[in-house]
Order: sequence, then C-alpha cells, then structure tokens
Amino acid sequence: RNDRENIKSLEVMFKDVLDESENLAFSVSMLEQKEKEGVEDIRALFSGFRATNEKIDNVSKGVKETEIEYAKKNQDTMDKIEKVETENKKTLEYLDELLLSTVTLVNKTKEDESKTIKIKEDESKTNKSEMKSLIQDKT
Repeated sequence: RNDRENIKSLEVMFKDVLDESENLAFSVSMLEQKEKEGVEDIRALFSGFRATNEKIDNVSKGVKETEIEYAKKNQDTMDKIEKVETENKKTLEYLDELLLSTVTLVNKTKEDESKTIKIKEDESKTNKSEMKSLIQDKT
C-alpha cells in the first residue's frame, strides 16, 4: 500500500514536472519567437536608418551642388559688375575729355568771333577812311 501511494505520489509529481516542463518549453518557445521578432525589428530599423542616411547624403550632395552653382553665378555676376564699372569709368573719362574739348572749342570760337568782329570793324574803318580819302581826292 505504501508503495502504491509512493508510486501514485511519484506519478503525480512526475505529471506536475511534465506539466511544468511543457509550460517552460512553451515559455522558451514564446521567448525565442519574441527574440526573432525583436531581431527582425532591429534589422528593419537599421534598414530604415540606412535608407534615411542615403537620402540625407543625396540631399547634402544636392545642396552642395546648388551652393557651388550659386557661388559660380555670383562670381560671374561680380565679374560682370566689375566690367560694367570699368566701362563706366572709361566712359566718364571720355566724357570729361569731351567736355574739356567742347569748352576749349567754345572759347576758341568766341575768341575767333571777337577777332573776326575786330577785323571787320578795322576793315570797315579802313574802308570808310579810304572812301573819305577818295571822296576828298575827287573834290
């Protein structure tokens, strides 16, 4: 009888151990499944990080190219402005020379007009004088 009770007790203990083993196996299986899912999630995150980094690199390259193009266009514009300023300076110098020449010509013309008027006045006096003398000679 004791042996039977012991065997029964052992069977119950064995059954409890088997149940616990099944529970542990199920728990381990669930942990392994969660671990696999966690690894897949981490891989997906890293893949997303790589894709994001590639996009950032592409945008950075585009920004750098745009900055280089802007710098070139800006330099071209500055060069054009410098050329225009140089041409404006030359034009102003030519205009100053032209003004000086014009003033000189105007002054010379005035002097020539004065001389011409004086010569004409002198000629007129001379002609009057000659006419008077002719008239006196005839009388």
